[in-house]
Amino acid sequence: MARNVDLLEGSIVGGLTSLALPIMATSLIQMAYNMTDMIWIGRLSADAVAAVGAAGMYLWLANGLAMIPRLGGQVKVAHELGAQDPECAAGYGQAAFHLGALLVVLFTAMCVFLNGPLIAFFKLNSPQVNADARIYLVIVALGFLFSFFNQIFTGLFTAMGGSVVVLRSTAVGLVGNILLDPLMIFGVGPFPRMEVAGAAAATVLAQAIVTAMFLLAARRETILFPHIHPFRDAREFLSVGPEDFVVLRERCYQMTHNSFLLHGYYNYRHLLLMRQEVSGEVKYYIGVPGNFYEREKQVARMFGFESFEGTREPAWEGDFGYYLIAVEL
Repeated sequence: MARNVDLLEGSIVGGLTSLALPIMATSLIQMAYNMTDMIWIGRLSADAVAAVGAAGMYLWLANGLAMIPRLGGQVKVAHELGAQDPECAAGYGQAAFHLGALLVVLFTAMCVFLNGPLIAFFKLNSPQVNADARIYLVIVALGFLFSFFNQIFTGLFTAMGGSVVVLRSTAVGLVGNILLDPLMIFGVGPFPRMEVAGAAAATVLAQAIVTAMFLLAARRETILFPHIHPFRDAREFLSVGPEDFVVLRERCYQMTHNSFLLHGYYNYRHLLLMRQEVSGEVKYYIGVPGNFYEREKQVARMFGFESFEGTREPAWEGDFGYYLIAVEL
């Protein structure tokens, strides 16, 4: 991943410039999305432009709603990262996604099920324009999930100084939109002629490409996106460091010299203390963060780590998770 801009080190002017230029370029690219649609739609008819323009008002409203979790998450994440508290920052980032998911479900449902009244608000004279606008709105609304999450990713990466990641992801999406628009609007090659519906589908696919780019970047990022609570069950977790091992029995306290554990800690800046109760018996484990690879698993076993757990079972190559070793308190 591209190196993040650190405003706390080096020249302030240089840091601000490095952060701001990609943001400015990203804004221009986002404007180009709408221009691309209108350029190709304009080749169909004036009625098609009117339909896309009317339905597009709700896209702007969706972007406005997405700014709520984006800005809230961006400000708080930047604040906590500046305070050297990545765990708290990750909590705010997670909350931004939760709020975004709630808003997108509500707004998507409104646009899909109430598309008739929403378009009728503009009092369009032509029945065909009215029908095209409704189709465009429904298709684009089904892709609001991508646009909402892209806004949140944009805010979080910007908070980390990763505006270059945002620029790269948005630019790739724009290229996809430019290529898909004529194919899906006019029906080139294997694509049927979809006209206004094709423009909407191309927009959704382009946003999905941007989301995929963000997910790839988030997977390589080591500060914010690796979750502290990854297993989605009733077990209890606590983020710890080697200095907290004084609570362990003397035999386990010696793990402060475990090379595999220290390597994982200095890479991710946290370890996991897990409490699990099975049939009335309480067990504790230390989890070392890392990515799953068969070779890495063999090395972990050499240092006493019995298993690997992530968000899915069995783990896939490259999955983020924790190598576990049993301990006693």
